[in-house]
Amino acid sequence: MDSSVEFKSFNRDYVKKAINKINSKTAINVELITHKAGPKVMDLQFRATRKKNYKPPLENINSESGLKEIGRAISLGITQRQAELLFDEHGENTLSKGLDSLEDRIANKGLKLVEKPKRYLEKVLENQPFDAQTGALIDAQKEQAHEKQKRIELLEQYRANRLQTGWELFEESNDSDKKFLVEQFELQILSKGPESTKRLYEQKGLQATSLRSLMKTYLAEHYFGAGWKTPNDDVLFRFAL
Repeated sequence: MDSSVEFKSFNRDYVKKAINKINSKTAINVELITHKAGPKVMDLQFRATRKKNYKPPLENINSESGLKEIGRAISLGITQRQAELLFDEHGENTLSKGLDSLEDRIANKGLKLVEKPKRYLEKVLENQPFDAQTGALIDAQKEQAHEKQKRIELLEQYRANRLQTGWELFEESNDSDKKFLVEQFELQILSKGPESTKRLYEQKGLQATSLRSLMKTYLAEHYFGAGWKTPNDDVLFRFAL
């Protein structure tokens, strides 16, 4: 570029428009990166990344009536992509009611012209209840999230229980078994650890909190097997009883 003025015009009239078109209509996000020497732009670079959960236009509208509502929204001054997003968020029935309100408002010539149909429609939809289908979906998602959180909490309790139970079994062992387990711990765990851990063990033994934690983990695997951290649902269910 000969000057920053020329680049600004080129960027405004061509580059930004092309990027906006790609970003709004494809599964790709494009970002412009400029390389400068002082105030001058010497080189352009484009970074492209794939969008997550991208849905091609109209792929998420699977009914004739849904397509009709999208077409109605477009005829009222809302872009196809905006209409699809509103369809996803509010559901077909709620969107249809909102479009009815927008149509009535536009048809009322005695009122001020609706300059921003999308904004007007969004305001209407904010005050509309979710339709049954959308509401049921949201309820199901909330329930799934709640169940997932409950499982995580139960899993944490299960692991803590296994660690403590393993330690108690170790404490109840006879001296010979204790000696064997400590030797195996030193051989399998400590010998492969950093020098700082070895020095701490020499100084404090299993009285050190971090080393006792390592020992508990080793004991849990010794008593309950390598998969003790990842119990199946049946094991968790019996643990919760």
